[in-house]
Amino acid sequence: EDEIVRILRSKVYGKFSLADLSAELHYGTTHLCTFFREKTGKSIYQTYLKLKIDEAKYLLRDGSMSVSQISDHLGFSSPQYFSKRFSKLVKMPPRQYASSVREEWTTPD
Repeated sequence: EDEIVRILRSKVYGKFSLADLSAELHYGTTHLCTFFREKTGKSIYQTYLKLKIDEAKYLLRDGSMSVSQISDHLGFSSPQYFSKRFSKLVKMPPRQYASSVREEWTTPD
């Protein structure tokens, strides 16, 4: 499972396929997916998406890229799809998240 996450993390700025992952690890796709879900309680895709969204959160906190640029940089098919996936996981749209974390950085104690 650690090896799978390591590979997924290395592909966070692009795309991956289960077939390629299976071939790289020399396991059948079904076996790999079942093993991963049994160990983590999540699918490989859910884990990959969370890694991408975590990276997006980091990039949004950094503030040097727009939502569109981040979407493109992380290999999402469109900024709208990225925003939809981000909103579902983070419970707020990317722009709102960016504003909220910037306020935390600039608010005095």
